[in-house]
Amino acid sequence: MVKPVDPNRLVLADKVFYSSGSYSAYASPWCTMITSRLAIGSDMIDTIDLLPSSFPNDVRIVSKVPLADPNSYGCGVYGYNFVAYGNYDGGSPKITVTPRKSQLRSTGGR
Repeated sequence: MVKPVDPNRLVLADKVFYSSGSYSAYASPWCTMITSRLAIGSDMIDTIDLLPSSFPNDVRIVSKVPLADPNSYGCGVYGYNFVAYGNYDGGSPKITVTPRKSQLRSTGGR
């Protein structure tokens, strides 16, 4: 983790998972996992800056990526940074969210 300016805030670097309650945050530099032409820390930098006492509110996400189209590196997107409610792709929050089944109703199709 990077040291934040405000000592009460956490700054999550690339590939650092954070969870509090039923929420989670993660910065994923996908493109660096697909090509060796890009490096975390020089070509790509993603950070999620958060205040644990108010998470998921007051979150800042900052990304630095090349100006070129990510397709030129064969990756389609540079990365995926998220703040999420519930379970996502193997990253479970501290309090697991049990999916619930819902009934969909037609609204008349307009």
